Amino acid sequence: MPTKIESSLPPEQFLAFCAEAARLPGGTRLRVIQELAERHGISISPPAAAAFRDGPLADYLAELKAKRELAEQVGVVAQNGLALSDAAASVLTQKIFDQTLALDAGGDDALKKSGALSAALARLRAGDQRARALEATLKLRDEQLASLVLENDTKINALIDGLEKQAAAARGGKLTCAQIRAKIKEVYGA
Repeated sequence: MPTKIESSLPPEQFLAFCAEAARLPGGTRLRVIQELAERHGISISPPAAAAFRDGPLADYLAELKAKRELAEQVGVVAQNGLALSDAAASVLTQKIFDQTLALDAGGDDALKKSGALSAALARLRAGDQRARALEATLKLRDEQLASLVLENDTKINALIDGLEKQAAAARGGKLTCAQIRAKIKEVYGA
């Protein structure tokens, strides 16, 4: 059953209310919750404040704690040399494994949850495989680009050498535009 605060606020404002209560010093004390509710135009009794604290606020704080712990775990794994995405994948894989072990062996609900967790793990692995394939493709493209740049540099240097030879042969004379165009076509085959 929703608390008075939950039923008095739209979902977005309720979430903001929980966040505000979590940030307040003593935000889990009944009087502080009552004062915060008053500021939002909601009058609640101490039992209603306790119901909020022990229900939705406790859930919100547990979720924040779980997110913080997950971020810390990812940070620790990332410090051990893994990329951030690999670290996150490693930690999430462990979480999925732990949840799978916690499921009861019987019942359709356990089977559905097990299937959902397996699908999540498969998506996680597929994402890792796609990321590695993309990295390999990008590395290959970089190598191809470097090769093309080197090839073009060689052709440009050959063109410049040829032009310098023609200029030296002309002994003080100038190359015509037609001679330069002919030499470029010769080198690039255009």
